[in-house]
Amino acid sequence: MSTNSKGWVYDNILIERLGLTHREGEVLAWVTDGKTNAEIGLILDRSPRTVQKHLEHIFEKLGVATRTAAAVRALNLTSSQESH
Repeated sequence: MSTNSKGWVYDNILIERLGLTHREGEVLAWVTDGKTNAEIGLILDRSPRTVQKHLEHIFEKLGVATRTAAAVRALNLTSSQESH
């Protein structure tokens, strides 16, 4: 289980539920924290272009077109998980 700087927790169950790889889950967690591709790249020791490719895969898997929509989808799922 991992968390971003605001404590958003994601685990293998959530990642699997969203159909994401572990790395895509990490990228999505940092997106929910408001980080830019450059900032996420520094955190994960990847290039901003690699982060963008992960985001493209995330958007496709979640059926969304923007990082905001992806973050909302993830946050909605985590809040529904916490209430169970």
